[in-house]
Amino acid sequence: MFINIYLLKQHQSSALSSCHVMVLFFLSILLVFSSIIMYSLFVKFYRLYSLAV
Repeated sequence: MFINIYLLKQHQSSALSSCHVMVLFFLSILLVFSSIIMYSLFVKFYRLYSLAV
């Protein structure tokens, strides 16, 4: 009985940690994509600005 409860708690904690890992992975991918988009926009505006000047 106690062993079953212990295994259940271990399983819940492992599922929670895997969920945290997935969320962190998703956030890191989102951060990389946003930084790439910001960099490309910055380059585009910088080229427009240099052409205007």
